[in-house]
Amino acid sequence: MDTLASRLKQARLAAKLSQGQLARLVGVSQGLIGQIESHKNQGSRHITALARAVNVSPDWLETGKGPRQRDTAAGDYPPAPGALTLVETAPGENESEDEYAWLPRLVVELSPRDKKVVWYIDKKGPKQAFNRDWCQSLGVNPINAATLIHRGPSMEPRLNDRDTLLVDHRNTEIVDGKVYVLSYQNELFVKRIFKKIGGGIVVRSDSQDKMRYPDAVVFPDDMEHIEIIARVVGVCGAV
Repeated sequence: MDTLASRLKQARLAAKLSQGQLARLVGVSQGLIGQIESHKNQGSRHITALARAVNVSPDWLETGKGPRQRDTAAGDYPPAPGALTLVETAPGENESEDEYAWLPRLVVELSPRDKKVVWYIDKKGPKQAFNRDWCQSLGVNPINAATLIHRGPSMEPRLNDRDTLLVDHRNTEIVDGKVYVLSYQNELFVKRIFKKIGGGIVVRSDSQDKMRYPDAVVFPDDMEHIEIIARVVGVCGAV
């Protein structure tokens, strides 16, 4: 019988996902996946997310009509092999699956006492999961990694507003042309850094609008006021 239950199970198995893995990708409980596949839940408000996770058309998954394959012509692209997988878990959920590295958030705040930028790794809050093979391909040790939400258009087109950044907070040595999370004069920035001959750095936005986002030159005598918090090594965002 062709039902939502049978279509979801068929697509999940074709995608080589367990019920638990699919639940994490969608951000729901494994129990809900089980209910849908056992005909106890005849519909779901998570159809679009479920379809994306198993790489099928939402219409096909919900009704059985139309092509099974997702429409990639409109820019709804399936994940590339080895690409980042992003899911979120509440504190206390099972985080032991070897396939994923569960990364905490990097939190940056302005200290209310002295108005200086402070940062910490929020190990008790929600975490996001990244494919371990993808992390390894970037040379990232998950122990030293965290996530940060990027804000603003200054680093477009590479980094867009609300992209999730994968950062390495132990990798703070400046490599020419790489992107870093840094604080300067009690402000937080995500910028590309270039070394200057004779010392100092150029802090640059990727945006072509240099009237709005001009280069900032930091001279050697002012380097003590710069704190390199982390290096940006990966990005996940909408298409």
